Amino acid sequence: MRWSNTLRSLLFSCMLLLAGWITVNADREDFYRLHQLRLEGKILPLFEFIKRAQAIHSGELLEAELELKQGRYVYEIEIAGNDGRFHELNFDAATGEILKIGKQ
Repeated sequence: MRWSNTLRSLLFSCMLLLAGWITVNADREDFYRLHQLRLEGKILPLFEFIKRAQAIHSGELLEAELELKQGRYVYEIEIAGNDGRFHELNFDAATGEILKIGKQ
């Protein structure tokens, strides 16, 4: 019984380590992929969109993501507005076009 608990704990620890390694590698790959898109001129810098989103809705940045949607890259910016609402703004990452402005 004791060995099975020890073995179970050891296996669980190994699974956690492996999951952490996979996450770190995925983040590294994402960084290089995004960096390459910027170098190739396929997307504009994220900071430009954060500034634009905060100019539209002042508040605190909660999240910024780059998603591939229907063949185009989209920055999704979420802001906790000074008006007490959450705002989501979507921009075309290549052209800068505003695709969506929403409130929650």
